[in-house]
Amino acid sequence: MWRRESFPSCLNARRLEFFLQWLVEQGLFVHYSVIDPLYWSIVDIVDSILTAHREPMLLALNPQLKNDLYAVLRHDYDGTVDLFLRYRYPDVGQERRPAFVAELLDLLEHRRDLLAHFNYMMLKGVLQIAERLDALPYLEDETPNVLIEGFAPFYVQRICLVKNSQHILDVEEVVKAHLQQTPFTDGDHELKHFRFAISHDEAGIQVSDIVTGLLGKFLSFICASDDADLVDARRGLGEQQQRSLSLLNALLDRSIGENEAFAHYVLSLRDQQAAAFFLDPSPVAFRLLSARAGRRVVIGTTNQETL
Repeated sequence: MWRRESFPSCLNARRLEFFLQWLVEQGLFVHYSVIDPLYWSIVDIVDSILTAHREPMLLALNPQLKNDLYAVLRHDYDGTVDLFLRYRYPDVGQERRPAFVAELLDLLEHRRDLLAHFNYMMLKGVLQIAERLDALPYLEDETPNVLIEGFAPFYVQRICLVKNSQHILDVEEVVKAHLQQTPFTDGDHELKHFRFAISHDEAGIQVSDIVTGLLGKFLSFICASDDADLVDARRGLGEQQQRSLSLLNALLDRSIGENEAFAHYVLSLRDQQAAAFFLDPSPVAFRLLSARAGRRVVIGTTNQETL
């Protein structure tokens, strides 16, 4: 529908406003899952270190450590791809592990200005812990150069979590084959609460396709923009854009209010905070993003996958 337009340009379309208003008036909810494949892959580095080190106090910093390592690595997307290829990531293995950790420390040192000083020191300390470990459990005996084996597990998670609903899924042949081979039970009761359908046979899938495309554009825009550009873009929205964005925010808020499980994110803290700010910039969020934007840090881009 808006395949070639940017997210701010989409917000200018009157037909988007009419569509979102219709969704709100129909009392519909949005159930969605957003996956950043690069972030999903990078978190195994931090999880491996904290799992092997077994220091409970560090677990509280787990999300922030992942966020900071992600900020360092996505600053140069092509460089990160090269790094992963050279070390057969995620199958780094024991022999390559010391050199891999050394390169991560070197990248952190060169990009320390991307992080607040405390965050830089904490991440540096955790990577130094990795130098002394005998193993990084999630970076060994894995399939080389495959970041995500497939998206079927995300479908399974949603189907199991929302077990009292009927799930009508757009046909994805690989996912369909996986799910058809997977038995779903609740105690002794077999669950048969999902089916696949071709989009032109299901009005609900057609509506979902539009919502999926819009959310994909929104989150790709968030992840590809630095904080300063997001602040400027939010300030510069026209009346039409603000009406459409307000409707989108109301729709998402109402959906989460109905059931928090309707929203599933595998995104960095920064991207989640930036998305929340753009949808509804509270004074506190505006000051936070504006303060971060003072460093005028440019980040790399990643593709967002929405289910």
